[in-house]
Amino acid sequence: MQTASFVSCQKCGEKFGVTTSAGQPVEKLPDPFEATCLFCGHRGRYEKASVDTVPVR
Repeated sequence: MQTASFVSCQKCGEKFGVTTSAGQPVEKLPDPFEATCLFCGHRGRYEKASVDTVPVR
């Protein structure tokens, strides 16, 4: 089963998808990791515990 991982932007609150630059699962990211919001462009540091992973059909 495939999954998708999301975090909520620290600035605008929108959820956006996260992967490594090589497209690997979030488990391969450092903790904390940096991500840029796709909606407002805010770049922030997120802990792996803040990631919401959901199944994709």
